[in-house]
Amino acid sequence: MGKIVNRTSGVAADWQRQVVWLRINIAYIKAELPYLAEMNNDPKDIELLLAAFEEPFTRLCDVELGVFVLARLAEVDTASRAELIVQLDRLREVFHLWVQKYHELVMKVREEAQGSLKESLLNGCGAEILRAHNAFVTIISNYVAELQH
Repeated sequence: MGKIVNRTSGVAADWQRQVVWLRINIAYIKAELPYLAEMNNDPKDIELLLAAFEEPFTRLCDVELGVFVLARLAEVDTASRAELIVQLDRLREVFHLWVQKYHELVMKVREEAQGSLKESLLNGCGAEILRAHNAFVTIISNYVAELQH
């Protein structure tokens, strides 16, 4: 394999570490839902939010595959770096709306049940989810900048 494919692979390993951490935090929340319910905290809104993660995760897999294809094509000059950058821009945005929905749920729970176990769970995991998302975006942004030079 050549330079672009190898570099893309290395960067992908870095962004995937962030995706794994994001998913671990989602799994942690999911594991805590029965306990929330036992403690009279209705987990329905959290269950809906977690179910909604499936769509951006599926999109991540599709867009990421497109990045790998375009990396190879750019390497053999049948696609441009600009096309690869456009696909990387799509990848960078895959979780944005879901993270925004997560934040909106945290704000709603904070209004309704400040200091609750539910709020604590969402805040703790939410901080890690946001950190992982921001790192994911930064890793891709740095690679885009590298490709542009």
